[in-house]
Amino acid sequence: MGMVVKKMTNSDLFIIRDLLVEKIISTKKIEIKNEEIHEKSIQLCIITNFLYVNITFNDITVFYANEHDEFWRGPYNTEDDWIKAASEYIITIATSTITANYFYDKVTMKLLYYKIFIINKKHQQKLLKRVFITTNPFVIFKSKKVVSKVLNLGII
Repeated sequence: MGMVVKKMTNSDLFIIRDLLVEKIISTKKIEIKNEEIHEKSIQLCIITNFLYVNITFNDITVFYANEHDEFWRGPYNTEDDWIKAASEYIITIATSTITANYFYDKVTMKLLYYKIFIINKKHQQKLLKRVFITTNPFVIFKSKKVVSKVLNLGII
């Protein structure tokens, strides 16, 4: 006997969107600036030119600065867990100052890797992610020049 697969409809997509938006806007000062509805996705603009969210049936992708992070439905036990994880991440990005440290080779000035940090309301800095441009594991030992940049101040 085969497994029955439920076909997702646009109304299912709107339900996912509504649940996500409800969790996001329950936090003070966060509002949806714009919404674009496509055939198989909905894009929300939360902070113009900085924070966007793309919702599909299987993933929620958070775009900020020149970065993105994906929340795939599969790893979560329930739809609510999936939406909660994505909404908490979106709220963190929206309400925190986001900074980046870019590490360049001191000799060639080639970008080696960068780190993105969140700075919360208590001014605590937390590593959000590290992105290596090269696969060379010894890049960490090179002589580097560090350039720091504020990507967004957040709506605190």
